[in-house]
Amino acid sequence: MKLAVVLLCLGVAAQQPPKPAREMLEEREEAQGQLVACRLEGRSSEECRQAFQTSTGTAPDAVKERLELEKGAPLALLGTLENCTRDAKLAELNVSFADCTMRVKALLERLKNQTVTPEELSREIRKIAGEKAMMIVRRCSAAASTDAAKEACLSSTEALNALAELSGRAAGSVPEEELRSLFRRGAAEEVSEELRLCMTGADTDEKKKECFGSDDIREAVGNSMGRDKGDVKDSDVREFLDEGVKEEIWTLLESCPEDSKERCMTAAKEMLAAVSGEEASGIPDDKVRKLLDDEMASALGERMGACMAEAADDAARESCRTSLATGVLGVTRGEAPSRTDMEEALTEAGRNKAKEVSQSCQGSREECMEKLREEAAKSMGLSKEDLSDMEVERLNMDGARDAAKEAARGCAAARKEEASASCADPTEIYASARQVSIDDDVERERIKQELVKETEKDAMRTCMKESDKTGFERCMGQVTDVEEIAGQLFEGLSAERKENKQQRAKEEAAVEVVGERFQLCMEASETEEQMKACRDEIRDGASMAGLMEDVEDVVKKYQRNTVAIAARACNSTQRKACVDQAKEELKKSGLKERAFGVVRRLAEMKAAAETWAACQEQSAEANATCNSIAQAALEDISGSAEAWTEEAAEKVLELGQAMLEGKEIVLRKLHTILLEILTDALECSDAVLDKLADRAQQTSDGFMPNSTMGMGRNVSNKECKIVWGLARYTCRVHTKDLNETETDDLSDVLSTDLGTTNINVRRLGRRLAVVTESFAAQEEEETASDGTSTGTGTGTGTGTTTSTGAGTGTTTTERGAVAASSASFFASNPLSVSAPLILLWLM
Repeated sequence: MKLAVVLLCLGVAAQQPPKPAREMLEEREEAQGQLVACRLEGRSSEECRQAFQTSTGTAPDAVKERLELEKGAPLALLGTLENCTRDAKLAELNVSFADCTMRVKALLERLKNQTVTPEELSREIRKIAGEKAMMIVRRCSAAASTDAAKEACLSSTEALNALAELSGRAAGSVPEEELRSLFRRGAAEEVSEELRLCMTGADTDEKKKECFGSDDIREAVGNSMGRDKGDVKDSDVREFLDEGVKEEIWTLLESCPEDSKERCMTAAKEMLAAVSGEEASGIPDDKVRKLLDDEMASALGERMGACMAEAADDAARESCRTSLATGVLGVTRGEAPSRTDMEEALTEAGRNKAKEVSQSCQGSREECMEKLREEAAKSMGLSKEDLSDMEVERLNMDGARDAAKEAARGCAAARKEEASASCADPTEIYASARQVSIDDDVERERIKQELVKETEKDAMRTCMKESDKTGFERCMGQVTDVEEIAGQLFEGLSAERKENKQQRAKEEAAVEVVGERFQLCMEASETEEQMKACRDEIRDGASMAGLMEDVEDVVKKYQRNTVAIAARACNSTQRKACVDQAKEELKKSGLKERAFGVVRRLAEMKAAAETWAACQEQSAEANATCNSIAQAALEDISGSAEAWTEEAAEKVLELGQAMLEGKEIVLRKLHTILLEILTDALECSDAVLDKLADRAQQTSDGFMPNSTMGMGRNVSNKECKIVWGLARYTCRVHTKDLNETETDDLSDVLSTDLGTTNINVRRLGRRLAVVTESFAAQEEEETASDGTSTGTGTGTGTGTTTSTGAGTGTTTTERGAVAASSASFFASNPLSVSAPLILLWLM
């Protein structure tokens, strides 16, 4: 009888349904607090772990115990900090906030069994204060019955004041964006842990899928976004899960003892496996490192903000930059970082902070850009005055891309499990973060292309840490998720078009990853030896990433991308200033100022060609509307209503078609020097144009009159256009008799001579005009590779060569007989890329 009763009871117990994940999560949070209290009481690790197991059903090992302690400490220590700050308000008790921080420090050191640095203490204090603020917002959200009310909770004055008071800051000094970001991170961690508990308890694939539809999880996500749970997309849940997993893995590995690194890596893989459905044993180390690299920017930005708030002078600020960057990179790399590594990490921290501010700011665009400037600068260890308008707009654009990219990644993950999963539109996420409208589908397609490129860059940054190309390629195969993301963003295109666009994204990503590191390396270099090391690094990086061009061409492509991005990031009012600021930035990495004209033109042509390709890719046949859209793009980005000439149009279409077909695009040097003279005149003058052309001819004739090839030089293609409201004069000096070194030397002379030319001519009633800038450099063009040259030779046969009749403004080519005029080429074959190049591009 007794046996039957026992068996019956066991049967009933076995039939008990598993606890809801939310209930298990609440039990675990309570157990984490008890674990902290147990350790602070001085009880043994074994005793405390046993108590944790009694509460949760699982006993943590030494590695996971540290994670549970890290999670439980802020809430467990909140009472101590609250009571102390309350006492600090009472004069008779003679307690200061500094005394409160010392009490917390003593408890943390007892808990961690190690010294807590001032930077760590400041961070922990803010975590504890954050717990109180999140409690207030959660309570507010639970009582809110409308989206407007939920949205208001994210700006709660009570929560902001609590956050300020408990972190030792003045009332009103905590920005609303900090509270919103804090609550989002808390929700992400909550989603991650609750999903892991739910999926661990699910015994079928169907039940695991149901975990993602949990009302509790959707409510947590919705509250952090100011929405009802019914408005939460499937992609939102995946996005929050991704954020939460990265936070937890970072916390685990940062707190990992030196002698337990391998065990910590295994534990990280188990955490990832629990929510991804993968086998932990099949998750490569590189995939975990990629998640750490992603989270590093957030961790560093948060710490830099706290450190900079306490830094009293430049030395203290530099100490923040060096010590904190070294610390976080120790988690991701496990070795001493280079100066370039640190600068790259700080740049990524600024970019991540820009994303947070761009997502959470509720003010006008002008107000949000100012907040972004301030917060991003602190995350980078800079003052807000150190960031130019161009850099602020670029950070906003980068942050918007990151937010959109994460939405696309969330969508790809959701639809991998369920094809009908609901998704946020990444381009709308981008537009919201930029606070700009997207008026046409062409711009949407161009943004999607950028998002795939940025996805490639994420993987490349992690894999560039490998020692050779074999390791790089293995790593890329293990960590990249570009196929899934591109599949969503390029939905509806043919397989061939998708492949071509992915290939273009990959090549552009490689150029930017190695170029960005080169820029940072050169900016940080103080000696020729250090600069040589930068050049060696970019050579090795370019080879590892599969770039077959000479380093000089890789750098030139990076430079034109930098200018194009600056121009796109800024509105028409700011654009000229932003382009000028991009020039100043590139000069720090070795760009000669006189060569900027060629780089800027490459940028303008590429931007217009990209716009044309984004338009045309949606059509199987030639779409004449695309020409008009590309024209508008070129005129807009160049600042000139006269930019779209027949020559420019032909070149844009040829380059755009090469992009569309996925062809390799190379730089080719021409046997000409492009000379540009910028003035402050409001209108063009034929007399000034002639004067400048004559001066260029005289200077050229006087340079090496007995040159190697004994050929004369002539000046042609004289032209003046109004650019950004001012007259800009251009011409070409033909240099077939000079090699590249000699052409470079002549460019130096021309830039100096023409830059000091007196351009005033006698004319009653006309104000005096002056030359403001002069550019002169060997001209280059981008074109589809013919498979026989990379365009990196001496300039005597590797690319298109030109000769011109002196002063006539007409051009003939040496690619063979001229087949037709530009106009007839346009009319008869608007998409051809096999027809010979007829005319050089001239803005």
